[in-house]
Amino acid sequence: MVIVPEFLSENDYIGVTAPSDGNSDEGKLKKFDYGIKKLEKRGFKIKCSPDCRTSEKGRSALASIRAAEFMEQIEDREIGAMILAKGGDYLVETLKFMDFDKIRKNPKWIQGYSDPTGILHAVTVNSEVATIYGHNFAVFGNRKYTDDINSNLNLLTGGMRKYSFPNAGAGIFKEIDGERYFVQNGFDLVSTHFPNGKGVFSEFNVDTKNYVSTWNYEKAAANGKGKSTASAEGIMLGGCIDVLVLMCGTKYDKTREFIKKNCKEGVLWYFESFAFNSETLTLALWQLKEAGWFENAKGFIFGRPTFYHSGYKIKYEESVMASLEEITKDEEIPVFFNADISHYPPRMSVVNGVYGRFEVKRGSSKLMQKL
Repeated sequence: MVIVPEFLSENDYIGVTAPSDGNSDEGKLKKFDYGIKKLEKRGFKIKCSPDCRTSEKGRSALASIRAAEFMEQIEDREIGAMILAKGGDYLVETLKFMDFDKIRKNPKWIQGYSDPTGILHAVTVNSEVATIYGHNFAVFGNRKYTDDINSNLNLLTGGMRKYSFPNAGAGIFKEIDGERYFVQNGFDLVSTHFPNGKGVFSEFNVDTKNYVSTWNYEKAAANGKGKSTASAEGIMLGGCIDVLVLMCGTKYDKTREFIKKNCKEGVLWYFESFAFNSETLTLALWQLKEAGWFENAKGFIFGRPTFYHSGYKIKYEESVMASLEEITKDEEIPVFFNADISHYPPRMSVVNGVYGRFEVKRGSSKLMQKL
């Protein structure tokens, strides 16, 4: 049985720790501190571990230290939710030092994206605790909180009136047929590249029209602008595929066991890719498929890729379908592209381990998760 942690209450702290990389240069530390001040002004209380303010060769500290500081916050009863400081490359090194039994006995929201996929997926499939693929703490140092940031705070607080944000239209709690859902609408305008500015507070330009598409088997291509209509539902699992493929087949990979025990409704997978090209993306999906991860799949959601490129002039969608077509075509399992799950904002906050339904109509999307 998957544990859904309690939402943040007025007396809870948000814990910030860095099991991946931390901050060391002056500009990033300035933005980090600004994020603390902004959240404190909104009524939140913040507790940071020392590794948030250190970084050497892509790591905030030795793996054992990073894990110890993470576990210290897990066992800290004042902390109601944990937001990881930032991404990086080496979080998986900490998994050997994590105590998944203690995490299950002290369930709290753990949130991050990119490299933090390593701990989010591991906690959900090993400890059977729901986690959030959402924002790292760095985003809370932005000068302006966009709808996706505000809706993420609504999620962490369970929509408590004191913390609710009137412009958080992208994510609110609703009661549907007697069940409580967190409902997020996709965004019309998105970012497709990193900021050109050099300043630490340089923010993304959200200026590109986005359409969520589905794969069209007759045309062997993704449906064009505004033509997609489809839906899929199941227990949601996923994250940054660059990290997930590293975990596949290791002793921390309890994915198949988790699915058999907790996903009778099937699995609705979601992925985003950071540095993968056409070859590595196709082969990563092949590896997850051959490892049995997709045996009970009911749908696949792919976010906007970050640095995708191809030496063979293969489109992103074609790279995906090279591995997925044989298991999606026969069972009519939908495959979605360009969802708001990406290193490029705005991004939805996806809860791992709980039921979700993803709908696309004329290129616009909606995600509903039962909480």
